[in-house]
Amino acid sequence: MKNIIFSIIVLFYVVSFATCKNNFVEVKSLKGKAFVSSNEKQWNILKNGDKISVSKFVKTDKSTAMTLIFPDGSLLNVGENSKIVLSELASDSNCKRESYSIKLFVGKLWAKVKKLVAVKRKKNFQINGKNAVAGVRGTSFGFVVNDDQSGTVMVFQGVVAVTPSNHSKPKKFNIAQWKKHRSHKQVAGPHEISKKKWEEIVLKAMQMVKFSANGKFGKPIPIGKNNSNNWYKTNIK
Repeated sequence: MKNIIFSIIVLFYVVSFATCKNNFVEVKSLKGKAFVSSNEKQWNILKNGDKISVSKFVKTDKSTAMTLIFPDGSLLNVGENSKIVLSELASDSNCKRESYSIKLFVGKLWAKVKKLVAVKRKKNFQINGKNAVAGVRGTSFGFVVNDDQSGTVMVFQGVVAVTPSNHSKPKKFNIAQWKKHRSHKQVAGPHEISKKKWEEIVLKAMQMVKFSANGKFGKPIPIGKNNSNNWYKTNIK
């Protein structure tokens, strides 16, 4: 009896502290030249099948495209002349997404995020740029950052919440400021709210939003069937 109880206790701890054995992204469909680095000083050539762990930097050359496969099956297409870092790659013991975060310094990304069923906790898939943060739970969307840090977020399927990067850490507003903005729909009463709530943009399917080099956002607009954005056209085929 004691042996049975001991075995149950051991099994409990093994299951409780088990981690995903595939907690990395895998390189697939690589065409052209791409590189990986731990410190941005020494870069190693990537090839199909390579596995990239968290905190690694990745960059692509001109005319290069590749796909990164996440532990939960989500896909990230990386375009030419792009540079990213895998900021966060947290999965549960079954390799289901807890929180994935990618920082895009420059270039083009297209995420095809696996939709989670019966979500009980917040499961994030987030792309961060200098001037914008795009977060989703299950969708297909693109994120482009140009050399001058202007860019575009475009949604093909699902919903994406876009927030200015410099407001990702909410700042409290006082009563006087609330009165000034009391006409805003999200303000329910004279209590402090974050500026993040006022400036979040929600993009639905077939919508896009552009932002300037200094971080100013335009209004969401329809993508339209005749959209001239080649990155969009490439990824919805």
